[in-house]
Amino acid sequence: MIQEFGNRIRTNTRQWAVAFFTWRNILVFILFLLIATLMWYVHALNSIRERTINISVVYTGIPEQIAFETALPDKVTVRLRDSGKRLIAYSDIFSKPMEFDLSEQIHKEGSVYISADQIRPRINDQLQGTTKLQEVMPEAITARYYTESQKTVDVVFAGKLKAAQQYEIDGDATVNPAKIKIFGQKSTLGNIKQVLTAEVDIEGIKDTVTQTVALQPLESVRFSQQSVEVTASASQYTERVFTCPVVAEGLGYGQTMRLFPATAEVRVKVDLCHYNDVDPDKLKVFCTYNKNDDSRKLKLHASSSQEFVKVVRLNPTDIEYLIERK
Repeated sequence: MIQEFGNRIRTNTRQWAVAFFTWRNILVFILFLLIATLMWYVHALNSIRERTINISVVYTGIPEQIAFETALPDKVTVRLRDSGKRLIAYSDIFSKPMEFDLSEQIHKEGSVYISADQIRPRINDQLQGTTKLQEVMPEAITARYYTESQKTVDVVFAGKLKAAQQYEIDGDATVNPAKIKIFGQKSTLGNIKQVLTAEVDIEGIKDTVTQTVALQPLESVRFSQQSVEVTASASQYTERVFTCPVVAEGLGYGQTMRLFPATAEVRVKVDLCHYNDVDPDKLKVFCTYNKNDDSRKLKLHASSSQEFVKVVRLNPTDIEYLIERK
């Protein structure tokens, strides 16, 4: 009896839920939810509220050799009070950073000081008449500075280059700038010969690519910049096969050599733009005879006087020979 009564309650509840949560009721619920949200938003815009905004700060007129004992703050936080609709506009108004020129304060050693009388007026000038500036943090900016030694060193790319399939890297990567200034104590800078980039891999290169790469930090050393531009290029290549006679080298006076076989197949790699420029007469396949070597076979070598031609492999890689005297 109890089980039957429980099943009846669950069935009735399920039927009521299905009847209540029809599409019509759901749409009405959503509509009222949107209306309530809109009314809350309008009320929030018209009511008095407070808002905290971060304003970026930049400093100019600082010589490269000047370092600060503690970093200058990169933002000023302000707390404003006004109606919600006016406070919203300040996101765009304060999107540009405040700039302070420190050139007149910096000499060899000392401290810089930016007072509240310099900070607050710049903020107040951007405020509407009804907006109240409740708080500025920090109220003033101060920091001690000193002069460091400097040195110019090379920048070396420490990553790897990888061409796309059927492409080949054209030489080494170039770094721009190739040299940077580093700053620190004289004893520390004396042992530094170069600065390395991050060990990043530039892959899938098909043409000329340029990528910004960070520099590897050095302890107690400051760089004139934190990254460099690395440029690398690759060319599409193909392969060609030639059959060339084998030339024997290292023979003594009156000696001749019979080679088995007398020719070898040379596979070369060449840029597509130089495909028709390959001259087989400028390919050389040779072996070198050493009278002190008792081996019955000689190793084959190949070279080309054309710089754009690269020998990939030889077939065969070594040959048999027979020495004869004239």
